[in-house]
Amino acid sequence: MLKFLRISIVLICLTTLPTQCFASTLPDILYYEYGDNFDPPIVYLDGDMSVNGFSTSQYTLVHYLSPTCGSCVDTIRNANKVMSILGDDLLNYLFIFEEEVPENLIKKYQLPSEYVAMSAGHRLSQSVPTFFIIDPNGDVFFKSIDFSSAIEKLFKMNLFNKDQLISNANAYLRSILPKSTKKTMVYFSMRGCGDCSEVDSLIDSDSNILDAFEITRIYDVYDEQDQGTLIDDYNLFLKVYGITWYPSFLILDGNNSRFIGQTPTAGIKNKLLAD
Repeated sequence: MLKFLRISIVLICLTTLPTQCFASTLPDILYYEYGDNFDPPIVYLDGDMSVNGFSTSQYTLVHYLSPTCGSCVDTIRNANKVMSILGDDLLNYLFIFEEEVPENLIKKYQLPSEYVAMSAGHRLSQSVPTFFIIDPNGDVFFKSIDFSSAIEKLFKMNLFNKDQLISNANAYLRSILPKSTKKTMVYFSMRGCGDCSEVDSLIDSDSNILDAFEITRIYDVYDEQDQGTLIDDYNLFLKVYGITWYPSFLILDGNNSRFIGQTPTAGIKNKLLAD
């Protein structure tokens, strides 16, 4: 049941979850749980106000965020990638901020303004960030403080066409990777992977491979020693391409693409260079 509470909440950052914080004090608190009709009064970035309930013909992924929360900023930073890959044919997006909208971040990370709103003086959850999946009837279908869990749930719902996801992911990678007259090799690697270390030695020393490809590595997790490297945030590429083995490779050649999964190290070169 939707709970209407009027209490004071002090900003508390949990020591075990440094980026997961209880949000700042607000007088009117609406906690939305599974099964509740999601109808918060929200003000969109363009000034329009919605107070008549939330319903749509599609599912909606709602991000409830604070501009002062570190993990919220990470979510904003990755939002364009997530939306580009998942698409908007079957899924809507809404970013609701509990305080002022951080227009500098919205502009920096190119969030469409029509997806951005403020919660009009109400709290929608005990903590930020919180992620809701709203069903086409406007009811809360899923709720989590972990964005990876929300992405996992969306994939388990079988909303998406796999071929379309792959096409979207290919297009997104082409848009962010260096432009080159060579073919592009996207090398999916895992930290601490023995097979990856062997393949690294092969790729970095083989002139035929280096001449043929513009190589970009995407790692499974972040490492502070590797500033500027690409990370598979939320295991999104793993889910889209069905990665079950590291190293794996995606070859982009114009509008064509080719995925290479589990392969013995001795056979990697021939597979990479195959037409």
